[in-house]
Amino acid sequence: MLEVDGLRVRYGNVLALDGVTLRVDDGEIACILGPSGSGKSTLLRAVAGFEDTTRGTVRWDGEDLGAVPVHRRRFGLMFQDHALFAHRDVLGNVAFGLRMLRLPRDEVAARARDALDRVGLSGFEHRKVRELSGGEQQRVALARSLAPEPRLLMLDEPLGSLDRELRERLVVELHELLRGLGITTLFVTHDQDEAFALADTVVLLRDGRVEQVGTPGEVWANPRTASAARFLGFATIVDVTGSDAGIVSPWGRHPAPKGIASGRVRIGFRPDGLRIDDAGPVPGVVRSSTFRRDHFLVRVDSELGALEVAAAEPVPAGTPVRVAADPGAAVVLPA
Repeated sequence: MLEVDGLRVRYGNVLALDGVTLRVDDGEIACILGPSGSGKSTLLRAVAGFEDTTRGTVRWDGEDLGAVPVHRRRFGLMFQDHALFAHRDVLGNVAFGLRMLRLPRDEVAARARDALDRVGLSGFEHRKVRELSGGEQQRVALARSLAPEPRLLMLDEPLGSLDRELRERLVVELHELLRGLGITTLFVTHDQDEAFALADTVVLLRDGRVEQVGTPGEVWANPRTASAARFLGFATIVDVTGSDAGIVSPWGRHPAPKGIASGRVRIGFRPDGLRIDDAGPVPGVVRSSTFRRDHFLVRVDSELGALEVAAAEPVPAGTPVRVAADPGAAVVLPA
């Protein structure tokens, strides 16, 4: 079990990690999710031992790893660029880390072949890296990380350099592979689809701090702060009034979550929670319509501020409209 407690990393005057605390149980897949610059890769490198920390501890099964060098932590780390050696064949790349452990040659070859088999690349041993597709290179890098049998596998944006179609397919394959291996995994990504497809636990990181931790369903449906809500697609956030009877907005009443009962609060909607409706209670004027694959994103200026609405058809800029909402689609946030 991995435990990170109050971890702080500073680069000069910049506080890259500020008191990060999390736990990853044996066999669990935890995804560190956040925007660029939130400290995700720094956290991964600090856990691996590549970054000096100014405060906090990293423990494995209760053992403080502060004085344990990188090569003795038995953690596997896979980077976004894969860092494969072009002059080595596939087997040579996978065997590289094993050779650094000074294992017998026969054991190195056997474990490297076993790792390739586990990622579905049996028979690729003598292929050149430059002959492989992006997805195949990704699996070679994963096999190299798995070959030393790490107790913790850490993946840093491993699909980030791939095109969307390949990335979406490999997310499914990676999910099945990690589940089958049962290996404890710390996965870093800025891509929400990757995180929610892969994770048992999502750790939402922002400005070097843990903003929220929960299952994918909990985090997706119930962000706890306005910044988390915006990151997760709740583009429309408006100030409203809360009372013991519930949250009152132009779109009706909304249940008041525990700890948010009165005074000024906020409610947030994803675009598909709002709609253009002649009977809607909120008037506005369309600013723009943008095509988004399966819908049009219509931006509406209103007395409540900017609203983002999903629509089946584009609406010309300057069109007066009225906006309705599904009250059950709202998330309630502290002011």
